[in-house]
Amino acid sequence: MVYTVTQLVSEAFYTSGIVGKEFEQVSGEQQTEGLQYLNSLLAKKTADKSGIPYYLRYSANFVIGQEQYTIPG
Repeated sequence: MVYTVTQLVSEAFYTSGIVGKEFEQVSGEQQTEGLQYLNSLLAKKTADKSGIPYYLRYSANFVIGQEQYTIPG
């Protein structure tokens, strides 16, 4: 099943209650605005994942059954 962006934006307007599903149609201006919001959201999510990750490795002796360990700093 293909789910188009137009369907996604329309369903978002219907679900939010801004446009009544049985009484109104999503206008072209609303579709454009919804697409801009969607693109903005996707760009933000993509940008968050593309950051440089910093990891610090710890070496420790682990004990069977111990659930918590203190990590300095």
